[in-house]
Amino acid sequence: MHLNNLVSKPTFSPLVLVEHEKNSIGDLRKQCKQEKWKAWCSDDGSCGVVPEFLPPPSYKEIIIEFYKALNTKDTETLEQLLSPNECSYEDYVLYGRVEGKEGIMNFFENAMDAMGSNIHIVVDEIKENNHQTATVFWHLEWEETKIPFTNGCRFFTFEEVEGRICISKITGMEELPVKPGELMLVCS
Repeated sequence: MHLNNLVSKPTFSPLVLVEHEKNSIGDLRKQCKQEKWKAWCSDDGSCGVVPEFLPPPSYKEIIIEFYKALNTKDTETLEQLLSPNECSYEDYVLYGRVEGKEGIMNFFENAMDAMGSNIHIVVDEIKENNHQTATVFWHLEWEETKIPFTNGCRFFTFEEVEGRICISKITGMEELPVKPGELMLVCS
């Protein structure tokens, strides 16, 4: 195959991936889906064509995209991560239960507004579990300083919809600012 026969000049190189490592996997997936095929070249001058599809993202990648969207107030990405089917958000300590994609989006839009531009959610740990679930431990920071009593834990449940992995349920618990301590253990 002669290089002049390619429809477009090669635009994708394995070296470009190294430069974009700081970008998330989701950003690379979006970039690859803009065109049906991408041409690539290596340093030795050999070229090829790569199909648009990539392996499905892991639960960890989806969760990273979820928190990135919350921190950057990217409602479009947040909405795409939620299941188009029935989905819910439930907080056992503070907020109660929110049903449906529209309700969840309203809840998170209000939360993003309340966070302002200086408060960010920082993910401490993500544990992928069996049966399409993952657990996330996180805390809040104000201008890169941890805010006391803002640790939280969320349990994510995923489902596959039309070949795409989506968040179908989020269950959360936040640290209480008031510590009842021994009072909870004393029977009256």
